[in-house]
Amino acid sequence: MKNSELLKTSNRNFTPEEKQHRYVLGCLVQKNSCPNCRYELNFFEAIGVDIDDWKDKVGADFCRCTACKRELTYTVPAIATTGNGGWHWLLVPIKSEK
Repeated sequence: MKNSELLKTSNRNFTPEEKQHRYVLGCLVQKNSCPNCRYELNFFEAIGVDIDDWKDKVGADFCRCTACKRELTYTVPAIATTGNGGWHWLLVPIKSEK
């Protein structure tokens, strides 16, 4: 089953793995504001991958705001205080050239 189909399918007898994958996808499609320009984008837009092409894997994906092109870090706080999927963007510090 494709990721987009898993999100759209009404609740049926999902396996525990499908339930967890569906929850993660639901969080990642939530849009949050870029801390630099306030443009709202979701995780898939930031990594430049279609939701159906995304594979959950170990390691960080390269994220970039599609509006201002700043590099972003997908961050999940220890205690989620917002309803935006429980995550937010952080700016990757710009390295000074010396």
